[in-house]
This record gives sequence, structure tokens and C-alpha cells, in this order.
Amino acid sequence: MLFFIAQPRTHVYVMAIPAALLIGFAITRVQHWLIHRNLRWLRTTMALGGIAPLLLATLYLHTLFIRQDIEYQRGLPATRLVTNDSSKVIDDDARFGFPSRDGWKVIGELYRSGILDGPFAANLSTEVAAWYTRGELRCNATPEYYLVALEARQPYIPSDAYLFGTVRVGEHNRIAIYSREQVSGPPRVFALEQYAPQFDAQPVIDFRQMDSACSR
Repeated sequence: MLFFIAQPRTHVYVMAIPAALLIGFAITRVQHWLIHRNLRWLRTTMALGGIAPLLLATLYLHTLFIRQDIEYQRGLPATRLVTNDSSKVIDDDARFGFPSRDGWKVIGELYRSGILDGPFAANLSTEVAAWYTRGELRCNATPEYYLVALEARQPYIPSDAYLFGTVRVGEHNRIAIYSREQVSGPPRVFALEQYAPQFDAQPVIDFRQMDSACSR
């Protein structure tokens, strides 16, 4: 299967397992060859020599898939680890599994504290929205709020809604909150750094994911 994937894009896991099996098989054959020829010292040297690329690969994978502060894939090419890194910017529809900081913890806290109250519509997956809002009702037909992830491809901004506020992560606005009711005063700014600790301190409740279809 490894050799029949023309453009794996970010679904590299379909290649990683076959590649690991092939590499492991080759290394095992070499080790047996060295043992049979009483070249154990060379086997040890090869093992020590493999530590360096292993550490480099671990650093690279940690940066890509674990660290959330730099958002490696979203920030390319500025986030490249080295200047001659051959990584290229991947199309938005091909990204999968990379960590991002969009500020959804703020949305969860706004609902928990009562600042937001009512069903919402969002341009993000149902599972993500349900997790951070702890199962608040998602109603695409008649929502009270529109939660617009600004990093999404071609985000839809309703023309009949009013900007209630924005979620800011660092220096970037990541989520726009629109209300169906007219807003008094200027749009508010909700910083992730202020709300994230409160969200993290809350226990994970047993919530039920609400159906996206609703009526009022």
C-alpha cells in the first residue's frame, strides 16, 4: 500500500507503518549478519549512531504534532526549524492532526459563566464545538450566536448578525462571535490567556452531544 499513494499529504500514517516494518526488517538482517561475523562492536557503533537521527526525528515530531504555541503547519514558512527546510505549505483541505490554538476554551467559559446563553451555529466540526461548549445546543437553523473560526477556509459571516466580540489568541483574532440581537456598545475582546485557566480548572462533565437540528 505504501507505493500506491500518490499524494498522502498529511495522512502520512498510511505510509509510516509499512515504512517502519521495512526499515526494521532491514536493520534486523544487518544485525544478524554482524553477529554471525563476530562484529558486535560494529553493531554497537551503529546503534549509537542511530541515536542522533532518532533525537532529531523526535524533536521534529514533537514540534509538528504536540507543541501548540508555535502552530508549525499553520505558520509555515516562518516556523521552519531550519532555513533550508523543504517543507511546503499544505492546502487547507489537506491538513489533518496538527495542533492549533483557536481559543475555543474561551467559548466554553463564556457559556459556563452565562455571558453566552442560547443555541449557536459554527463553521467548525460538531465534535470540536460540542467538546468545548460541553454539549450546548447547536442550532444551524435559528441560532442565537454565530461562532466563526476566522482561520477556516472562506469563513461565512452572516449579514444579518451583529458582532458581539472576538476571541484573541496572542496577537491574533481567531473566533468572531456574532449575535442575532443588536449589540449595545463596541465589540468585546476575550483573550484566551484570561479564560483558559478557568476552563482547564473545571471537571469534565458527562455531557450529551446535542443534535444540530432544532426548532424554536
